[in-house]
Amino acid sequence: MRVPFDDLRTSLASSPDPDQADTTDQTPSAILLPILPAPSGDRILFVQRPKSMSKHPGEIAFPGGRVDPEDSGLIGTATRELQEELGIQPHLVEILGHLLPQQTLTSGFIIYPVVGKLDQKTVCTPNPEEVDEVLEIPIDDLLLPDAQRWSRFDLPEGTIRSPYYPWEGRTIWGATGRILADLLNLLA
Repeated sequence: MRVPFDDLRTSLASSPDPDQADTTDQTPSAILLPILPAPSGDRILFVQRPKSMSKHPGEIAFPGGRVDPEDSGLIGTATRELQEELGIQPHLVEILGHLLPQQTLTSGFIIYPVVGKLDQKTVCTPNPEEVDEVLEIPIDDLLLPDAQRWSRFDLPEGTIRSPYYPWEGRTIWGATGRILADLLNLLA
C-alpha cells in the first residue's frame, strides 16, 4: 500500500491537541509512529526493546519514551526519542499529526502517538541500549483480513478487549497494538 499522506494528514487533523491534555495522574510519554515510503509498498518502523529494559522488556514498540522537561512539547519528545533510539534527526521527519492517546494497562503511562513520514532514504542507526532490532513491517501485511486478532485482559476495572498483530513469529500487542489499530482504521 502506498499511504495517501494528504488524506491521512486531513484525518489526523481532527484529533485534539495533545499538548493541551491533562496528564496529572499518569506519566506522559510520546511515541513516533514512523511511516517509511517504499516503492514496493509503504512500511511502518517498529523497534524491539532489549530484554534488559526495566519497562516493557523485549516488547515490540514504536520509538518513544517519557516527556522530559526540556522537550518542546509532545512532538519534541517523540522526535527526540526517535533520534536517541534510531539515530534519525528530527528534521528528517515530516510530522503528519497525532492519534488519540492510549494508556498502558500496567505501568502508569499515557502515550501520545505522533505520526510521521520518513524520507525514503532514511538510514537507522539503532542504539543497542534501547533497541535490539528494527522491524520494517509492510502496511499491506498489517491490513490483511486475518492480521488483527483480539485478546481479553481482566483488570480491576473490568475486562477489556485489545487488538494484537502476530507477524513473523512476533506479536505487536498492548498499547502499541491499540495505537497501530487506530492508524490502520484510518488507512483501511
